[in-house]
Amino acid sequence: MAAFSSEVVSSKGNWIPLVWLSLMLDVEMYGDWAGGFHLTNVILQCANALLL
Repeated sequence: MAAFSSEVVSSKGNWIPLVWLSLMLDVEMYGDWAGGFHLTNVILQCANALLL
């Protein structure tokens, strides 16, 4: 899986597989629809606010 390969490294040298997994899931679910990516972000932000 691409998210776990050593090729997926951010510009600062950080290995960020959860970010890539989230991105790959969003692409599978929403395709090119930008609103889907925003919807995922809103859901994650609301979950964070509730946990806080």
